[in-house]
Amino acid sequence: MQVLVVLIAQHSRALKVFQQQGVPLLDKGRMPHAIADRITFLPRTFSPQHAKGLSFEKYIALGGAYEEVPDAPKVDGVVALCEESLSYLLEDVRNAVFAAQVPTITYVENVQSFLTGNFSILLGNYGVLLELVQDATRYQVASLPFRNFDAPELRSLAHVCSTKSLEKTFQNDIIPSFNSILKLRGPKRRSNYPDIYFQDTRGRYFRYGHEHHSRYETGGLHNSACLINGSFRFGCELDQQRHFNVTIGDSDAQKHINSQFPNCHDELVYIKDRTHINMFSNDFHK
Repeated sequence: MQVLVVLIAQHSRALKVFQQQGVPLLDKGRMPHAIADRITFLPRTFSPQHAKGLSFEKYIALGGAYEEVPDAPKVDGVVALCEESLSYLLEDVRNAVFAAQVPTITYVENVQSFLTGNFSILLGNYGVLLELVQDATRYQVASLPFRNFDAPELRSLAHVCSTKSLEKTFQNDIIPSFNSILKLRGPKRRSNYPDIYFQDTRGRYFRYGHEHHSRYETGGLHNSACLINGSFRFGCELDQQRHFNVTIGDSDAQKHINSQFPNCHDELVYIKDRTHINMFSNDFHK
């Protein structure tokens, strides 16, 4: 499992040290042993000055490079440590990347210690999250489409991953967040079938399908953020060929859907007279 670990910064000394030393600065000591043994880190740096207009999501799509390179590594996860002043770079893929913010770096007496200390906590918490989503049901929780699954519990999970990722108490917050969403899971109340769904506040039912017959679209109006949000969630790899089947109504009667649903780049798509929608984790649907 190859994990892209990115330092997003303007501080030239920090960027240089991470470029030169990379892997030795990435301590696995806080990660669960079974997870740590499976991971290979790909340390990279991202600076707006060097990017020259390249978006961070496109940088990820290029395997952690500013331009296309032959034999780019396959990336199975993405972790980022970001200067607070550059947090806007993560805006479109904030739920795809497991990231933490640090105050804008000015003077640091020991850059190596600064990087090692912060990455140690961040990667330790990432390891906790990876271990949790080894469970198939928690993986489904983490895969729910954010724009269309309307539940404060899912928003709370995203909040924990984005604001607590650099705290040593992360595990104390992330487990209850998963558990709160699991309480939304169950069969339809008036159905004769045992199918299990996640139900949101709008009465929509999301069942994670077993089909591998398609994947979300790319190209056209889709952008790099659509791709990255369909590839990763909280830094973990998504199955790009599986989707949720979305229905309405709590019985076996096939109620028809007539409503607007945002897609992966926030375009509102009107669904008319459909019994169900195929919806991917990045909110692309058809």
